[in-house]
Amino acid sequence: MFLDIVRRVKKNTPDVDITPNFFARNNDKLLLADVLDAAEYLRISEWTLRHWVSDKTIRFIKIGRAVRFKKAHLDRFLQDNVHGKEVKYDW
Repeated sequence: MFLDIVRRVKKNTPDVDITPNFFARNNDKLLLADVLDAAEYLRISEWTLRHWVSDKTIRFIKIGRAVRFKKAHLDRFLQDNVHGKEVKYDW
């Protein structure tokens, strides 16, 4: 559905800048991303994200059968999964 809207907008108004990131398009308002948009935001495949949801590795919201994600939850997931030593520079 979303891709159909994007295609129609691109076709009808070629001067419109369509940002590929869901949260950037919506000015970081409190919105819920679907699996495709969340996977794009995390730069992983849709199926990887679906596996993480089924394993309850990542926080998500169920609305009926739909799975949605808050940007804050995705950002927290990224922050919690940073590995390695933090390097301090003397610049």
